[in-house]
Amino acid sequence: MPISVSCQCGQKFAAKDGLAGKKVQCPKCKNALEIPVTGTPSRSSQEASESQKPIRFRCKCEHAITVKADAAGRKVKCPKCDSVLVVPRPAKGAQQPVAAGARASRTSVSTDVADIPGGFGGVGDLLDELGMEATRTGVRCPECNADMTPEAILCVQCGFNLETGKKLETKVIKRADPVKGGGGVPGNLKGGTAGGTRKSIPKSTQSLISALNILGTLNVIILGIGVVAMMSLVGQANAPEAVGFGVGMAVAVAIFGLPIVGAIFGAAHLLKKGSKIGWVLALILAVLSLPSFPIGTIIGALLLKYALSAETRNFVS
Repeated sequence: MPISVSCQCGQKFAAKDGLAGKKVQCPKCKNALEIPVTGTPSRSSQEASESQKPIRFRCKCEHAITVKADAAGRKVKCPKCDSVLVVPRPAKGAQQPVAAGARASRTSVSTDVADIPGGFGGVGDLLDELGMEATRTGVRCPECNADMTPEAILCVQCGFNLETGKKLETKVIKRADPVKGGGGVPGNLKGGTAGGTRKSIPKSTQSLISALNILGTLNVIILGIGVVAMMSLVGQANAPEAVGFGVGMAVAVAIFGLPIVGAIFGAAHLLKKGSKIGWVLALILAVLSLPSFPIGTIIGALLLKYALSAETRNFVS
């Protein structure tokens, strides 16, 4: 009666009874096979049968996964949580691992996988596939695979908590620089102070400062022309009364003109610091400039536009 033989490559064929106990060559893969005695399966047949068994393991989400034997060592995706896992390689004569790929527990694991019978169910091969070295402490963090002491609850490398199963979040809080001699008042107040951070000046406020500087320069020119004109009239007058009148007018122009010029340049300087006083002065100067047609009217309108913009109002608030 012919003897049925199965090779590990999957090829099946029938051998004569006279070949029982002898070795023959597989017609497909050319491997040497021992023909079993009738009624006793060959060792090669047993190994082939074992190698074709599906591999079962669990994901870190505890979902059971079953794959074909030829998927050992390959990467697969968990159908439940979409995690990428490496299929463990089952060791010969050992039971297939049911928890390979699951999260590490606080159970201690031997650091020498070679000492465990059967290769620890293929875990050593799995560690090699992942490029991981044996743990020195017996416990690994399930999040970052860093070594942990057996009594540890929190991983110092990534902040993973073994009891809650959650990772701690860290927040960086920047402390404001104190003002020198200011009794601990933050230095990032508007306008910027010593040791603090100055606010960036918005574009509309920069335009308002530029308009104030132009207005101040024009007033200085007009004031200078007025004083020179009055003094020239004094030089041409013969009567003492006319001379006295001219000098008085020149002094009056200087007295009333200089404060206005100072207010204009002062408002521009205060606005650079985000001062609301400078903003109020800019509004007043804008209104006073409107009747001076046409140049004063144009500059006054620009001052009002930039001073009442949302950027400027937020900057000085």
